[in-house]
Amino acid sequence: KALERENLLKDETISQQQELALISQREKEWQQKELEKEKLLSISLSNENKLNEQLIEKDKNKKRNLLIGIGLLTLAGISILYLYRKQVVKNRIINKQREDLVMLNREIHHRVKNNLQIISSLLDLQSATINDEPTAEKFREGSQRVQSMAYIHQNLYQGESPGIVDMKEYISILADNLMQSFNTEGSNIQLQTSVDNVQLHSDMVISLGLIINELVSNAFKYAFQNKQAGQIDIVLKKEENHLLLQVKDNGVGMSKKPEPDKENSFGYKVIRAFTQKLKATISIQHKKGTDVRILIPHYRMA
Repeated sequence: KALERENLLKDETISQQQELALISQREKEWQQKELEKEKLLSISLSNENKLNEQLIEKDKNKKRNLLIGIGLLTLAGISILYLYRKQVVKNRIINKQREDLVMLNREIHHRVKNNLQIISSLLDLQSATINDEPTAEKFREGSQRVQSMAYIHQNLYQGESPGIVDMKEYISILADNLMQSFNTEGSNIQLQTSVDNVQLHSDMVISLGLIINELVSNAFKYAFQNKQAGQIDIVLKKEENHLLLQVKDNGVGMSKKPEPDKENSFGYKVIRAFTQKLKATISIQHKKGTDVRILIPHYRMA
């Protein structure tokens, strides 16, 4: 019995040792699992912290970029405002200078017109004191030529655009003056104008004005001899590739007179000189009066 007890005691001891070993093994396994859980949790927390740090950094970058963008836009706005104000001031100065220049040009043209009218009046006065009629006629012709230039400067200082002449208005004034100068009492010679809406630079108008003055003066003096009635037409119109100036009358014609390029009179020399200056061509027909046409191929509209 003692042996049985001893064996039983040994078996119980072995069983207890086995249980303790099993418990120890399970405890180790549990601890290992807990360590793995803690490790996974630590990794997860670390990843989460990194993600949060990345989000925070990204948010900082956004705010930084936003502030930089706002700063750049503000700087650009200030620069644009500065440049705009600078341009406004510059434009005011330019406009003031332009207005001053326009006023100066108008004053110059006004004075030139007055001076030309004085010269014209002096020529008229001088012609009145000359007993020799051909000589007196030369003075009157000179006065009329000067007057035609004076009207150009009158148009220039009264117009809105410096250096630009409204041809319809200018030719109308010139025609009225020629009518007053040549249409004597008892005669019934009509002077008609047909002018397109053409605006030309003053340097060209001076040439055209002197040509018109000579042609119309010649028509008044020669076309209606022994006639108390008649008509003179001044036409200026734009055509496809040129400007047409036409002065015609229904008078006796000039078939017995030489052509303008062969004429030695001062008036025709004026016509020829300014026609050449305009690089224009001139043609004359003598059917039922005289019809003079001048084609200006290279003209510059204002």
